[in-house]
Amino acid sequence: LLLLQTTTAALNNNSTTTTTQQQQQTNSTQQRTNDVMSSYRVLSKSGQTFELKDRVGFDTLPDQYVNRERARGFRFNLAIIGETSVGKSSLVDSLFDTDFKETSHTHLGLPGLEQSTRVLSEGGVDLKVTITSSVGYGDQVDRSDSFKPLVDYIDTQYDEYLQEELKTHRDLSSFDDTRVHACIVLLSPTGTLLKSLDLVTLKELSKRVNVIPVIAKADSITKSELVGFKALLQKEFRDNAVIEDLYHPLGLNNFPLAVVASQQKLKLQGQHIRARQYPWGIVEVENEEHSDFLALRNLLLRTHLDHMRRLTHTVFYEGFRQKKLEELGGEDGSITQAYMRKDKEIEAEIIQAKAAMVERLQSQVDQFNEDVREKTSVFKEKRTTLASIFIEEEQILREKKKQFDDDWAAFEAMKAEDEREREREREEREERDSKKKGKKKGKKSIDVGHKQ
Repeated sequence: LLLLQTTTAALNNNSTTTTTQQQQQTNSTQQRTNDVMSSYRVLSKSGQTFELKDRVGFDTLPDQYVNRERARGFRFNLAIIGETSVGKSSLVDSLFDTDFKETSHTHLGLPGLEQSTRVLSEGGVDLKVTITSSVGYGDQVDRSDSFKPLVDYIDTQYDEYLQEELKTHRDLSSFDDTRVHACIVLLSPTGTLLKSLDLVTLKELSKRVNVIPVIAKADSITKSELVGFKALLQKEFRDNAVIEDLYHPLGLNNFPLAVVASQQKLKLQGQHIRARQYPWGIVEVENEEHSDFLALRNLLLRTHLDHMRRLTHTVFYEGFRQKKLEELGGEDGSITQAYMRKDKEIEAEIIQAKAAMVERLQSQVDQFNEDVREKTSVFKEKRTTLASIFIEEEQILREKKKQFDDDWAAFEAMKAEDEREREREREEREERDSKKKGKKKGKKSIDVGHKQ
């Protein structure tokens, strides 16, 4: 409107300026020009209107927007949740006609998530697809929190986008937007009831994302059973006040959709198509008489992809953002007031934390001093006891040493007496030996004299 007002005002004020007609316009451009020329725009409260008599050129804005978005590429984040072996991988591969090569799991641990990202190209348009699948959903004895990993993941992606949005220097055009745009909840084809776990999951997820409930493995029940099951599910949704929160832009006549998916391709009539082969026949995935797969794929990728993206940003993310900002800044949602309030709260928390820390440190010091006093008292008592024991032991040792000295002196005396006794005995023995030798010598001299 500003561009139109500026242009038309310039045309009216400058009466001497003449406009030139563009040559060689296409039929579609000429038709748009005629529509613009025959239109009127109210540009002010006074009711003044201007009639466009010539083509200005802003009718190319849609083309500019398309070219810009095509150059940037598009992003689609899809979540899928369902019980083990319900057909999540087959459905994803069939939707995008590719193999995401998801890893197999034992499903013995806690419920979790796995992701796979691909960049798909079609007709010059690049689409970056991120698939977030549940792992171990409903496999535990206590299944009350089976949906919680996906709920936490969705909230985390909203929070990351909000943090980027609140930055002083931000670049949302290059930010990797991982907010989930749609979530497929695969329902087991029981034909008789809606599981309580699936109902709770639908309620929790519908508050955060576009939820599309889908009946999996529709070829496992008859058509009459399928019609009855759909009616039963609609009744369950209404009775539990959840049907208005689910995403059903195609109406309730064929809601929820029932699909068949396959990771195999069979050759039929010279063409390779996705199908499931049974002894009694073949179920074609893309045959509308066999399942609602084409309706689901058209809904997700052809007719409502941008609608789901816009709802994600304008409804679910805005609700999340409003809630967060109200928590920060109150009902007015003022960021400045929120920062000031939060700054004061943090400052008060710091002061309180410092006071608590000082009190805790003082308490620790007092406790340490008390422990030191107790240990010092115990040490003094032990030292006194040990000193007394030392004196007693020293006295005992002194007495033992005196006794030992006395015994040693007596031993030395006995030893000296013994040595003197042995000396006397030796001298006496030598004296006797010398006398014996003298007698033998005298007898020998007498014998010699007789012989002579």
